[in-house]
Amino acid sequence: MKRARDRLSNLPNPIIYNILSLMDTKYAVRTCVLSKKWLFHWRYIHSLNFDPKTFTKVSTFRKFVLHVLRRRRPFGVRGLKLLIAYTAKSRNSSVEKKVFDYVASYGGLEELETNLDCWFPESIVHCQSLKTLKLSTYSIEDLQDSFDFASLTTLQLSGTSFSQTQNNSFDIFSTCLNLENLILIKCSSYGREIFEISAPRLINLSISGFGLLNTINKKTVISAPSLVNLNISNLRLQGANVDYIKDVVVISAPRLKFFNFRAKYRLTLSIEKCSSLEKMNIRVFPPVAWRETYNGEQGHMFDLLCITEGSYRAKSIDIVFRFSKVIKF
Repeated sequence: MKRARDRLSNLPNPIIYNILSLMDTKYAVRTCVLSKKWLFHWRYIHSLNFDPKTFTKVSTFRKFVLHVLRRRRPFGVRGLKLLIAYTAKSRNSSVEKKVFDYVASYGGLEELETNLDCWFPESIVHCQSLKTLKLSTYSIEDLQDSFDFASLTTLQLSGTSFSQTQNNSFDIFSTCLNLENLILIKCSSYGREIFEISAPRLINLSISGFGLLNTINKKTVISAPSLVNLNISNLRLQGANVDYIKDVVVISAPRLKFFNFRAKYRLTLSIEKCSSLEKMNIRVFPPVAWRETYNGEQGHMFDLLCITEGSYRAKSIDIVFRFSKVIKF
């Protein structure tokens, strides 16, 4: 029987290094058992992906991480994905710190994804080469002055908390001058009167499941002169009587073309200086309990009229407003 040709091993080494860099680092290291030629290939990977879910014991995961840091060839790390799946009691922050210090020592980090929930590595705060940053379950309090990633183009925050500081207004994104893509997933703002999103080069903005906590008459301001695509869905109101909350979302985006909006609770949507708007989709689905009350439905309808005031320039508007019975005025 004719033996199959090993095409993968015959690839140029740089291509093999790129392929291994796309894999979970655990499995990239395991390729060392394939043959003598593969014994040291993993040491040249340019991206590290550490996921404890692929290990049965936390101690084994830590030993593996330290082994990789010791044996990998000494050159820059382009991408780092460091996930934490164990509890605070079993956490060893010294290992996490060693990983970040190792990456920062060589410079050149372009992509970072982590779900650390208690601290942001000081060695990474001023990383000017970072282009993509993904943070999960993280609390941002007094980081605004140091959050100045000059090269950052993509930022994704999941489960991030923006807590109260001395200022009622908060805009951490204004220092990211090259930011083009911003994604906020199930984040929350606690006790702030004004939450601002302003970035001069922002093109795509997606906000889903954003929590407005313990604040009445809250204002969210989106000021983005280069914004083209905007998606806002399922804003969450918590910690107060939603019947008396009057939240305002102000959008100022002269280049905005596509806007998708989905909401459950009452708010006023103010669209200003959006002269390029082409398509607008509005979905308002009040909670079932509100659909059964006349006052709630009437209030929602007045809010809907406020929503459409600033959208008259749009070429196409699609509105869906769900009620359980006919509204009478």
